Amino acid sequence: MSDYREKEMKYLLIAYILLFFLFCTDILQNLPKESKSLLEIAASAFESAALAGVVSLFVFIVDSVIGSRFKNKLTVFFVIPRTGNVIFSKISTGKPIDERFSTQEAMEKYKTIIAQLPSEKKERRKYENAQWYKIYYDYREQDSILEAQKEYLTCRDLFIETVTFILVYLLAIWLLKKWVCFSYEFLLILCGIAILTNIATHKKMHSFVYGVIARDIADDEIP
Repeated sequence: MSDYREKEMKYLLIAYILLFFLFCTDILQNLPKESKSLLEIAASAFESAALAGVVSLFVFIVDSVIGSRFKNKLTVFFVIPRTGNVIFSKISTGKPIDERFSTQEAMEKYKTIIAQLPSEKKERRKYENAQWYKIYYDYREQDSILEAQKEYLTCRDLFIETVTFILVYLLAIWLLKKWVCFSYEFLLILCGIAILTNIATHKKMHSFVYGVIARDIADDEIP
């Protein structure tokens, strides 16, 4: 699982560096002009490249320091429950929640778990996630589950990388305002990508978590 995000993270970071290079430094203002020498242009280009490199380095360091648990909480803004924390509560409603299995079948299969759901919200969410994890553990090596998990983790980390880049960029404007330009266009691009990757993360989380349940129910039907 260690290489699930390698290419995507690198490609997105490179894209951000290039956009930062163009929107947030004065490189475009220093393209060849009659009044500027090649040395001045080269020096300005080197300065812009160095700034982009420093920003990307900070993004890489921050992303490496942030733990998986914090990333998970940030993805749901520390408030929204993750799918695994409410999965059996959702099943207990009897309403359709995933097209891959019948909610009625799920209610019957997990009736013991549902019957033992704690009444206190915090304890209930811990209990549901723990029970789901026990089921996941039996199928963790199956290709479809692994693929769904990789897709979820990739989307999650792309979101985290984007949020980190936004924070580092705003910090750079404050600390390096002499060299870093503020760009509404660049900030809007980052915020737009953050929104899209967060939506994708929640969809992939749902698919992964409910995919485990679908696999567990399907196993009962295999002779």
